[in-house]
Amino acid sequence: MSVTSLGDMLPKRAQKAGIAEQVEASMVLEQFTVKAKELWGDEVVAEMKPLYIKNKTLTVAVTNASLAQEMKLHEQEILTFLNKDQSEETVERLRYLI
Repeated sequence: MSVTSLGDMLPKRAQKAGIAEQVEASMVLEQFTVKAKELWGDEVVAEMKPLYIKNKTLTVAVTNASLAQEMKLHEQEILTFLNKDQSEETVERLRYLI
């Protein structure tokens, strides 16, 4: 009987359980926060919250329109960062809720 490593088994089990997409989305939301902290720091990140991904659109809640505008200026950089470790493009655009 051969031994299968946990790292090899988890992606298959997540896919079988139907939670692979949710796990991937959760990881992307965390990556967004990492990039936002890099761009704007902890103080500004406290004024935004990544909410969910639907139809390859990441929705982010922000506290004001100027922050949404600032994020729009960096949108391509953020998208490139979010998709760099993915096998296919997970996020194609950002949507802002004020």
